[in-house]
Amino acid sequence: MLLALETLLALLVTAALVCVGLGIPRMLDHSPLANGFFALAGVCMTGVAAGVPVCLHLRRKATSDGGS
Repeated sequence: MLLALETLLALLVTAALVCVGLGIPRMLDHSPLANGFFALAGVCMTGVAAGVPVCLHLRRKATSDGGS
């Protein structure tokens, strides 16, 4: 479960970077689509911010239980 959650967090970070990368050229062109890409990046990073403490807790729990 921990590996799946860590993979999901990595995908969310990647999605946020892609959204920012797509939003910057549209921001320079003054396109309203830029706001949508940046909002989507914010949603992705909110998911990461919520998931990191869970990952850390699960990792600490697994380590204290004797697992690796």
